[in-house]
Amino acid sequence: MPPVDKEIRRSRPAMRLLLLLLGSLALGQPHAETSPLPYESEYQAARKTYRAHRYQDSARMLEALLKAHPDCARCAHLLGKSYGRLAQRANWLSAMDLARKTCSAFELAVRLDPKDEGALEDLIRYYRAAPEFLGGGADKARVMEQRLKGLKAGQ
Repeated sequence: MPPVDKEIRRSRPAMRLLLLLLGSLALGQPHAETSPLPYESEYQAARKTYRAHRYQDSARMLEALLKAHPDCARCAHLLGKSYGRLAQRANWLSAMDLARKTCSAFELAVRLDPKDEGALEDLIRYYRAAPEFLGGGADKARVMEQRLKGLKAGQ
């Protein structure tokens, strides 16, 4: 059996846990920016679509919004949540791809807005739950936890 197949088989319980985590991540709200942005109405439409449980549609809207406005941290955060919800409903192989996309979107959100505690918390939960081959890891989580601790101490 190829090594990847063994890794996938060993990680099935971790994948179940990850799918549960992705569902819980989707419950929180992305960080709200204080001033209205030129694309605010598009973002709000994507957010409304997400809240209506139309995750595929919200993911498409947010992908397009991020392409047009690559500095939109809220868009990246909500995109990660949309991918997470899609992963919950997907087959095994699709769920792994969506989990990686979830991780990438959360990482982008944190890069774009390093002070967004909600995005940091979601990224930490992802890192804690996901196996390393899906971008997770306890070491990564600890680094982000220290960062979050520093943010909270500075308030």
